Amino acid sequence: MSPNIGSDVHGTDEEVTAVYKVCMDVKKQFGNLGISCIPVDNAAAGVAARIVKSLMVEGNNPFALRDPLHCLDIGSKDLANTPIVKAVLNEAILVNKFARKNRVQNIRNEMVESGEL
Repeated sequence: MSPNIGSDVHGTDEEVTAVYKVCMDVKKQFGNLGISCIPVDNAAAGVAARIVKSLMVEGNNPFALRDPLHCLDIGSKDLANTPIVKAVLNEAILVNKFARKNRVQNIRNEMVESGEL
């Protein structure tokens, strides 16, 4: 998440502690299943980022997902920053660059080999 997102109002240690307790209560209510996503508004994104770090220490791998109601691309941007999606996107970028860069040269080479050029 962008370091500029969040607020000084939403981010006190007391608030982080209270949210962490809510997360633990929810986990307990559902048989200690892991938490995969913490949906938040932009102002609470800083708190959610701190909670995510705390939950990762406990073996969960959650991510904070900002509320997309006011901006439809927020959810996809947050997902794109998760480690697994980031790895897939990086591979796709490499393939795209390779294909774009070598496509014209490969066509030229094939034409030279076949005698057309």
